[in-house]
Amino acid sequence: MANANTDFQQFFKDREAAGQSFVNGNAGPVTRLIATRVPVTFFGPTGTVEQQAGAIAEVFRKQAAPFRRGDSELETLQVHVDSTSAYWVGIQKARVTIGNLATPMDMNLRVTELFRLEDGAWKLVHRHADPLGPRT
Repeated sequence: MANANTDFQQFFKDREAAGQSFVNGNAGPVTRLIATRVPVTFFGPTGTVEQQAGAIAEVFRKQAAPFRRGDSELETLQVHVDSTSAYWVGIQKARVTIGNLATPMDMNLRVTELFRLEDGAWKLVHRHADPLGPRT
């Protein structure tokens, strides 16, 4: 993976930046990561299940809209990359301000994301996120 379009490490930095934008109310960078070819799926933290890129993008926009300010970091527990696919598994840790609430709150999710190369660029083909329970 010699060029910048297919370099997964650089892509993952862009993925992290997209998560940061999301917790500041901007879903645009995340929606641009969604694969356009099927299959593509999303299992959201509120029980959402979607299987079309347009529907997934709309869920992302609706979910990002209430966020006003936030910080997000991805704690990677496992990553695998091959020539056409990749995944990461970990924790998305965020501290966010939602709507008119004055006090920020923690929002921590268990996340699994799968990616594939589409036209030389890494694209999100599956996201499964749900609330993180107590860690032991």
